[in-house]
Amino acid sequence: KLRDGSLVAYVVFPQDFTQKVAAGTVSPEVHLEGSQPGEDSPVIQALQQAMTSLASQVAGRNVSFQPHINYLYGGSNYDTLDYFGAAFVGLVVFFLVFVITIVSFLNERSQGTLERLMASPLRRGEIVLGYMLGFTVLALVQAAEVLVFALAILKIQNHGNVLLIFGMEALMAIAAVNLGIFLSMFARSEFQAVQFIPLVVVPQMLLSGIIFPVSSEPTALQYLSNVLPLTYAVNGMRDIMVKGADLTWSALQLDAAVVAGFCVLLIVAGTATLRRRLG
Repeated sequence: KLRDGSLVAYVVFPQDFTQKVAAGTVSPEVHLEGSQPGEDSPVIQALQQAMTSLASQVAGRNVSFQPHINYLYGGSNYDTLDYFGAAFVGLVVFFLVFVITIVSFLNERSQGTLERLMASPLRRGEIVLGYMLGFTVLALVQAAEVLVFALAILKIQNHGNVLLIFGMEALMAIAAVNLGIFLSMFARSEFQAVQFIPLVVVPQMLLSGIIFPVSSEPTALQYLSNVLPLTYAVNGMRDIMVKGADLTWSALQLDAAVVAGFCVLLIVAGTATLRRRLG
């Protein structure tokens, strides 16, 4: 149940639990999933309150709460950077690629590069494909740099395949490229383009589970989180880097498929708007 995400934690009580409570000590065995520290602390606090209340009723006095905690993933050897690093790798790639694409493509338009290309013998489809491939190559380079920095410089712990991490990064980079191309069509200046950044990046940063677990959000915001591509990318990155997931994991397959679906949708939207602009 912990492995498939159905449970966040479960508690095992010793056979002599009542006697230990009467003696003034409560030492249950707590098993935590452990991949998201934001979900672990409330579990420990709730258990401590419940045990304290129960002990006061049984023993009539305060007791010592000393749980034995076992982590399925993570644990005491993980620090804050290790937990949040996996999620922020996806966020940084998405943010950098999106900003570079929307600003660069707007400059292409404002400097008249698009108009000059339209006057060339190139077909419109070739121009569209060229722009997307060019920005995608740049995005993949950015993704590789972020990954190397996270693992080699920051020393973020990783239990998964580096190629799988890069694959998830690549999907997010492709989505960010085409989202940047799509939104750049609605901006007439760099100032207007920059205004799209907080509208696109901030909601995903707050609602995708990077800072707060999605399960702790209000129900309405959870529905919104489920339509954000970064939510699935963050889940996938955590599955790979913290849990050591591989392609046989159904959860990772689902996350990758959803992010790939967003890529296809944004490619279609970006292509359609670019072709319309060229037309």
